Amino acid sequence: MDNKVAIPEIVQNAISSVDWEHWEQYGQCRSIPNEIWKIFKVHDDPSSAQAVIDVEYATGNAEAGTYYPSVIATIPILSLIVQHGGDWARCTALEILHDWIFMFSPEHKYREHIGTNERSDLKIVVRDEISKIFPEFEKIAQRGDIMDNEITFLRDLLEEFSEDR
Repeated sequence: MDNKVAIPEIVQNAISSVDWEHWEQYGQCRSIPNEIWKIFKVHDDPSSAQAVIDVEYATGNAEAGTYYPSVIATIPILSLIVQHGGDWARCTALEILHDWIFMFSPEHKYREHIGTNERSDLKIVVRDEISKIFPEFEKIAQRGDIMDNEITFLRDLLEEFSEDR
């Protein structure tokens, strides 16, 4: 699969399949697709840092280190970028996922997420969703051509989720 052609189509299909209006009740989610697309323009540390901040503000309050339930809809899209994206895009997506696990927590009024007929702790739901990407984390870590920035993110994520395996 030619990633330069296929990944935008895969991501576009994933973005299109999300009911962003449903997630709008939890914040200004309509900007999330645009912020995700910025990840594909990342080409160095400064542009990666900006894309991370932009996605984290679209899905929560990056300054406060909090996220809204819309991260649940965003994680599968970031997973596709981790799986199929180029080096900088993959590194940027990994950093966002890393932040959500290790540095962020649910916005206070959204700590309890109401899913399909049940209530659950949003932090646990986010952790469970990110844990589904564990096999990809392992594959990337085994490659010899990963970026230095990715090593820390991958090491932490692998350590966090290896206990679950």
